[in-house]
Amino acid sequence: MKQLLAFIGKIMQIFFGRPNWQAPPWLTATTRLKRERPKAFWSYALLMVLVIGAACGGTWYYLNLPQPQLLGARVQAPGITPNADVLHPEPLRITFVYSSQDKDGSIDYFPARSVARIDLVDKKLSSGVRLTPALPGTWSWWDEGTLVFQPDSDWPAGTEYQIDLDPAIFAPEIKLQSNNESFTTPAFKISVKEFVFYQDPTDPSQRKGVATLEFTHPVDPQSLE
Repeated sequence: MKQLLAFIGKIMQIFFGRPNWQAPPWLTATTRLKRERPKAFWSYALLMVLVIGAACGGTWYYLNLPQPQLLGARVQAPGITPNADVLHPEPLRITFVYSSQDKDGSIDYFPARSVARIDLVDKKLSSGVRLTPALPGTWSWWDEGTLVFQPDSDWPAGTEYQIDLDPAIFAPEIKLQSNNESFTTPAFKISVKEFVFYQDPTDPSQRKGVATLEFTHPVDPQSLE
């Protein structure tokens, strides 16, 4: 084995030359301290072991501390407003939940209680939550765990909204997973419900097509024409 290592060393010297390694200053100083002052060397070595051990132990303790339970938001986007003489748009609902992960990796959600600041429950909010783009309406705590926005007018079709939540409207101990949520209103769609083709039996050049169109949202007749 020694002969093999010596042979490999000679081959390495032929191709790469003889390495000229020089010890770094800290290693030279450590070696001198060990030789001249062995008691001081071992005292410093013990101190370093204790410092490194304390750092590793502190890191392990911090990583294994119980993590605070974060509150998540489940946004229930409003549906399409039923067509009527007087429109009654659906409200936007935000239900707050906690989550827990099972051993198999699946995540379970369960409703959170006493989330709202107690003095704001069943009251309209003048601040603390913002909708972008802005839409006139009223925010309120429906109960201790549900935030509701009732718009004054119908929701625009196919519009993405951003919700900004201020921790000030929640109970002091609540920690949110995110202060920002988003949702998109239903897109505008048009479909041909019925189509009838008519040709005048006495004058074949006279032809008509009558289509019945169905819309998901109210449409201005003049604009449609």
